[in-house]
Amino acid sequence: MYRGKKAGGPDFAGAAEFAFYPNKQIITGEGGMIVTDDDRIAALCDSSMRNQGIGCRPYFTPIHLQPFYRKQFGYREGDFPVTEAVRRTSVAIPFRNRITEEEVEYVAGVLEGAVREAR
Repeated sequence: MYRGKKAGGPDFAGAAEFAFYPNKQIITGEGGMIVTDDDRIAALCDSSMRNQGIGCRPYFTPIHLQPFYRKQFGYREGDFPVTEAVRRTSVAIPFRNRITEEEVEYVAGVLEGAVREAR
């Protein structure tokens, strides 16, 4: 929330970006994210990346839906609906320890172009 407005909502032109770094208030190591509540923006970002040959995929399988936890504890879909919703609405973009600056710039440029086109 910023001044009573949700980040990524219509008051922020439909999308917002966050950068993560160890010295910031919200950290996950390093990386970043784009948030939106607009299905059109999300779909355009996803298809733009795929059309440009950028590998992207759902970010994670929730722990409770992994085979060991299903078998050991009997978890099933629907047990943790918020976690499952995050999985359905999150996309992982390329990240690895040897990604080049040029690759980072390329991916960022494709995403920036998709968000601008959707606005």
